[in-house]
Amino acid sequence: MVLLDIAATLGGQTMGSSSSRSTPLTHGSCGMWLGSWATDEELVWARNLIRTEHPEYMDPNKIGTAVSDIRLVRYSMKNEKGVSIFTRGGRDFYEGNPETMQTLMKYGAACGGISKFGTQMSQAFGIPGLPVGQPGHCAYMWLKNGTRWIISNDIWGWGVGGAHWPVQYSLTVQYSWRSSSPFFQMMLHAQQNPAAYHLSEKMRIVAPFISDPTLRYEVLEDATTVCPYNYDLYYDLQEAISKETAPRDLVEKQMLPVLQDHYNTLFEVERDVAHRKNVGNVTTSFGKFGRHLVDGGMSHWATNFTQGWVEIDLAYPCTINSVEIDWWGLSVSNDYDVLAHIDGEFVKVHSRKDEKRTRDWFNPKGKLPGWDGLTMKVRLELRGGVLDVWSKAFYIGM
Repeated sequence: MVLLDIAATLGGQTMGSSSSRSTPLTHGSCGMWLGSWATDEELVWARNLIRTEHPEYMDPNKIGTAVSDIRLVRYSMKNEKGVSIFTRGGRDFYEGNPETMQTLMKYGAACGGISKFGTQMSQAFGIPGLPVGQPGHCAYMWLKNGTRWIISNDIWGWGVGGAHWPVQYSLTVQYSWRSSSPFFQMMLHAQQNPAAYHLSEKMRIVAPFISDPTLRYEVLEDATTVCPYNYDLYYDLQEAISKETAPRDLVEKQMLPVLQDHYNTLFEVERDVAHRKNVGNVTTSFGKFGRHLVDGGMSHWATNFTQGWVEIDLAYPCTINSVEIDWWGLSVSNDYDVLAHIDGEFVKVHSRKDEKRTRDWFNPKGKLPGWDGLTMKVRLELRGGVLDVWSKAFYIGM
């Protein structure tokens, strides 16, 4: 029976005891595994494919990346006969064949098919997953080792998009407060301590029946301490605070120290010193929307030039520990230099060979080490762009 086979996978018998999941699945994330739209036959085929041809991916920390690392499904906008994937919803592209995992691997797919395949491959090994709709794109999430949601085949990041309609929509409503991507991460954290989550829910449910406003507020405030990831609690807590009879002195005594601790923590952690800083030389000679280079990953920037340079003004002297670059699609710079403005002049500190790049073929993420010296500006001198696969107009994007 297929269900028993998947259950064995959960116990590590299929993936091997050395790579079995270290954390049990929560009841919410189980829904994103059991709710797979793939047929039993497809899931068996997927497991056999990995077992026989790519056994190194029989690992709960790696299976979600198999589709991109091995390129099990090639990115394709037209089939061998020149038929567009967007013609009649893909029916002509796939020559009338059902859109199974086997069909996707044979014909290729656009972002939606690739993310669908990645989701189902994860589910085939007992790893929860679901497609994520983003503006003009489809990514997917998978639960790495049962402890952390990862977005793959991603362009827009966590801040934009959510569970793809109509895929698993009923499960989304049932197992998370909202369909946006971050809510799945929050629900996972809440349910990883089931006793605390259940107790906080009981406290939230009983609070409206407490007539004493001071006690009602205290019960809800204590519930946020019991389970700080329970999103619904904060709506009820806000309503309790908004009441004219709310105990203002008590609110100030309990809430302000928490906010002050959070504020103090902000200045103790490593910061993105380029975030929302001024970006130069992108309007006149190297494309538009330079602000997207430093907006924290909420959007992307691309240019129709094959080479040029961009400059980020950090506004004040900074110690640089690392530089991270999220490249856009296939449009990467294959040859570039990083220059730092130190002591009044630009000096070369790194080049492309110093970059450690993951997911080297699509939406790769690059990381460069830091350097010595207080830096006022960072300049990227970019060369060797690659034409994008969508509009055929841009060569370098981040």
